[in-house]
Amino acid sequence: MNEENKSGVIRMNADARKKNKIIIICIFAASLLLLLVCSLIPGILRSNGGKPDREEYTVDPSKLADTKEEDFDILEYEEYLKYDRTIQYCYTAGVQVSVNDKTLSNYDASFRLIYELIGTLIAGDSDAYNELVHEDVGHFDSFTQQQVYDVVVTKYSETTKQSEAGKIYFEYVYVVEYKIHENNGTYRKDIESDACRAQYFVINNSTGELLIMDIFSKTHAN
Repeated sequence: MNEENKSGVIRMNADARKKNKIIIICIFAASLLLLLVCSLIPGILRSNGGKPDREEYTVDPSKLADTKEEDFDILEYEEYLKYDRTIQYCYTAGVQVSVNDKTLSNYDASFRLIYELIGTLIAGDSDAYNELVHEDVGHFDSFTQQQVYDVVVTKYSETTKQSEAGKIYFEYVYVVEYKIHENNGTYRKDIESDACRAQYFVINNSTGELLIMDIFSKTHAN
């Protein structure tokens, strides 16, 4: 082989080694990126807890109703009493059953907790409300009687979980839908009067007592 050909072969080998080196570096970098993404995914899933994404929303205060006078009783207010104030339990098949005080004992404790909470809203009893929800949900000093109607409660999930201390507990998630006539925002500021924005109620006994541990709305995108 003459010197010219030998020189060409050397250059070709050098170029090939250079290309191989670049390919190896690219593969290594891509592998690191993939490992990084995979390591982040579990944390993302844990941060959401397998629950629907939250939605933070507040209506324009001008769209909220005025607060009634202090001695006003919504249970004597014909404008409110004309609405359907029963609580409907919706089964997975879409069948709805009306629940009242007499039939309430037929349902499990997690649903009864929601039933009782709706009652505290109608009564405007913030102290009773605070006893049903964990302090992380947010306790109220006060709110007025809420003209709640068209209530539909659907069980979303029921799971067994384990705390960091190894304690096994049960967690229930319900979809709770209702409207508030003449909503004045003293309890909810995320819906206008007679509108509905579904909420998710997370209920468990991880504290040793069955409580509503979280209440949040789901994003429109999901």
